[in-house]
Amino acid sequence: VTFFILGGFLLYLKKRYTLSCLLYVFSLLTKETGLCFPLLIGGHYLLYQYRSFKFTFKEKKNFFLLLSLITISLLYFLYKKAFFRGITPGGLRSPLSNILIQSWVSFFYLRLFLFPDNLNFLHYYPQLNSILQPQGFFPLMGIIIIVFTLLLLRKRIYLLSLGVFWYLLMILPKFYATLKVPAMEHHFYLPSIGIYIILMEVFKNFYIKNKRYFLYFALGIIFILSIFTVERNYQLNYPTLVWRKGTEKEPQHIGNWLNLGVSYKEKGYLKKARKIFFKALTIFTKDIDWKAGIYVNLAGTYFMEGKYDEAIKYLSEALKLEPHQARVYQIYTNLATLYERKNDKEKALYYLNKALKLNPYSERAYQALARIYIEENKLTMAERYIKKAIEINPFEFYTYFLWGKIYEKKGDLHKAQQLYQKSIEIKSDWYYSHYALALVYMKLKNPSFLKELEKTISLNPQFKPAISLAKFILKKGKK
Repeated sequence: VTFFILGGFLLYLKKRYTLSCLLYVFSLLTKETGLCFPLLIGGHYLLYQYRSFKFTFKEKKNFFLLLSLITISLLYFLYKKAFFRGITPGGLRSPLSNILIQSWVSFFYLRLFLFPDNLNFLHYYPQLNSILQPQGFFPLMGIIIIVFTLLLLRKRIYLLSLGVFWYLLMILPKFYATLKVPAMEHHFYLPSIGIYIILMEVFKNFYIKNKRYFLYFALGIIFILSIFTVERNYQLNYPTLVWRKGTEKEPQHIGNWLNLGVSYKEKGYLKKARKIFFKALTIFTKDIDWKAGIYVNLAGTYFMEGKYDEAIKYLSEALKLEPHQARVYQIYTNLATLYERKNDKEKALYYLNKALKLNPYSERAYQALARIYIEENKLTMAERYIKKAIEINPFEFYTYFLWGKIYEKKGDLHKAQQLYQKSIEIKSDWYYSHYALALVYMKLKNPSFLKELEKTISLNPQFKPAISLAKFILKKGKK
């Protein structure tokens, strides 16, 4: 998105308006941060080019550019509303608290830029709820002073004022979007272009007088930063290492502890994961949504061991915290899965319906409902929910797999075959679709079942039903 916005802005300066609009479209398709682009163009026009309202109408190209950007933005909102639906976390903090925290974060990013000594995914930030708190008051006043300075200097020192304008504008979305994690380094990528523009102005005269020394200095800085980048990218291949360093650098952020525990859980080190989770729960008392996330993952470690009652216990603890809506939805769907595993279909259906009240566009919940009704042989109900899941996402392999199960139970093996094949087209590396297709081929006396059975075993050599079936076929073949 940074590339498209920067490229679009440069094309705008060169009066290549059509290409500029095209890059705006690409930026929106990349990330919704692209919505800053019309503000960038409109703000630049008002600050540096605006003469009068009548003049704007006379300059037809500028007028149609602004009109085009507004039209593209409106079409984007319609597109998003039509195709991307679901639940949002809701208000994680009050508007005032968010403004104060983001004011602090805006200067925190500058400190990281100048002194990149504590690079980390998740950074601690103060909880600010009153303008009387110094950590919120002084950064906010600093931003207000900078804005007034920008207005005064906008035509005297073009690059300096442009850099400040760019930085503040690209930080702006964070002031109204109540992010769960307000301070993350990648949020600084787009605003940092403004800092580089400011540096261009600051070092302009030095560069003109000392081109050779400046280039040596710049190459040295680039070389050092490249080494740090290579080292960082290497660490990203090892999540446990990344999050362990996170707990060392930023022990005050509960998210680092949560992700460290999750990395151990995903590796299968369940006791280590639980140790981290329990430690985090004793250290942190106020971060309700993060704590709920720890309980959810703690439950996950017991789920992986088949200890469903223990898992239910910790999910219930998470619910007691009254976390935000998205987390509650996650807890309900997990509880439904646990009760389904315990063969308590009534409670599973109860929690799935509660989840759907929070998120009526949850394909996962509709899939689970369909799965339960398939097991109970209520195929009409199952198909009803499958169709709802497909309406939400027509490209989900598991939905077609379940639909194939419905037709297999109905006795329509050819239709079941088509649906299993559709599931495999979308996701060819899920062994169970191949196994289901192999069984249908066997019933249809289609020799292709051998190929699907071989594929099943190659994808999951530990899958006992497929291995047993292969042994039986070999034994029968020898006779």
